[in-house]
Amino acid sequence: MIISHHCDKVSEANKPAYCTLAGVGVFIMGVGFGLSGICMFLTQSALGFIPMAAGLVLGLVMLIMAIGKYNH
Repeated sequence: MIISHHCDKVSEANKPAYCTLAGVGVFIMGVGFGLSGICMFLTQSALGFIPMAAGLVLGLVMLIMAIGKYNH
């Protein structure tokens, strides 16, 4: 989701806010994947996919919001 095309039109003043929002989105996705692995290891159940799906959706929403808000 984060490629040079998405960063080209972000002004220098908005780059810290853009990078923070995008970074938090990527971090949330990583936490979701990590929690999913831990849940699947501990419970041996397919319910471990719930944290992964939630983290992926929330992280992608944050990335898309950052791109939409700051890439003008």
